[in-house]
Amino acid sequence: MSVTLRKRRLISGKVQLYLDIYRYGQRKTESLQMYLDADRFHNRETLRMAETVRAKRELEVQAELHGLTATHNRKSDVIAYMNRLMEKRVNEGTRSHWKSAITKLSDFGSNGIVFGDITRGFVENYKDFLLTDLEKSSSAKVYFQVFKTALNQAVRDGILGQARLQAFPLKAPIACLCISLLKK
Repeated sequence: MSVTLRKRRLISGKVQLYLDIYRYGQRKTESLQMYLDADRFHNRETLRMAETVRAKRELEVQAELHGLTATHNRKSDVIAYMNRLMEKRVNEGTRSHWKSAITKLSDFGSNGIVFGDITRGFVENYKDFLLTDLEKSSSAKVYFQVFKTALNQAVRDGILGQARLQAFPLKAPIACLCISLLKK
């Protein structure tokens, strides 16, 4: 698996820079939209930027291979991501559940939540917040299920790593009746 910076001479005389990515036995190219011309100083700076992009892309490929997340994904806003997911929901009832869950999550993390903040402690605190803030545990369960769905979609989208998601249990709180409650 490798990411290589390559050059391609164009008919116009300029040299186009692109990435040659080889992984899982397949080769893929990505254009950088960067070009070299007759100016040596400009070319030196362009090559430096292209090498930086290549190194960053190589880190992303390595992170993907090992189930980790890239650092720029950890700074993505969870609320904005959940709003984008909500917009994809067709059923109006489902959208209303998502909207309420996003509101509760916003209330919990009033100063903004990024994916890097999501830890076992965060999830446990959010679960406790839902249970204490809501009268009905069924509402807490629905809101927590929406949160869980968003995190699972973030794994599929490559924002969260699978290993990071498995670090904490995502079981929704379950209300149970005790025998003493039934006798009342």
